Amino acid sequence: MSLLKKFLLASVTAALLCLGSATVALADTTNFNFETTPATSPPSSGSLTSLTITQGGLTMVLTRPGSSFDIFNATGSGFAASWGARVLDPFSHFNSATPFNANFSQALSSISIDMGDFTPSDLDTASLVAYDGLDGTGSIVGSSSVNCCDAGSGFVFVTLTVSGAGIRSVRFIGGSPSFPNSLYYDNINVTFAQGPAIPEPATMLLLGSGLVGFAAKVRKRRKGSKSD
Repeated sequence: MSLLKKFLLASVTAALLCLGSATVALADTTNFNFETTPATSPPSSGSLTSLTITQGGLTMVLTRPGSSFDIFNATGSGFAASWGARVLDPFSHFNSATPFNANFSQALSSISIDMGDFTPSDLDTASLVAYDGLDGTGSIVGSSSVNCCDAGSGFVFVTLTVSGAGIRSVRFIGGSPSFPNSLYYDNINVTFAQGPAIPEPATMLLLGSGLVGFAAKVRKRRKGSKSD
């Protein structure tokens, strides 16, 4: 085998190995904001035990095991503008300490949820826990907990965020000792991997360097042949 052919084979092999071992997946985000979900009627009736929403290539299944919930029509009720016209409402069973459970059709790398209430109010604690298994099982990927919603005027909310690889489900709840699930919830924003893998910049640089080297070698060989 000629030196030129050996060089070409080695360059292509190295580039393919790097290409296969150094890729990153495309990341995508979606916002489950309940805007296209019909409001339950009458409100605060506990009409739902499960809600499935598919958006942006991702499916979320929302439950509250042993309890129920509603989708509240927030139009004209004084909510923050970013909350839109539909919000998640646990108030049919606000005395229950049963958290919401959300399963996702594929692993997430981050999730955030808006939680809020109207003031004046007692001090509430909002919490979010992420797991690497469905239905709040497996290992805890991360958690977030803050006090909120007892100061200010009108509607007050906080945004809880958890980041970590392999999130498949979350549990969230917000309220006070007397009313453990008395917050509203909205804007469940998630980041997840979607689409084909693409080479990292370093891989593309290595591949380009190999091709440049190959081109230089070809030019050198051609010059040598002409001088002969």
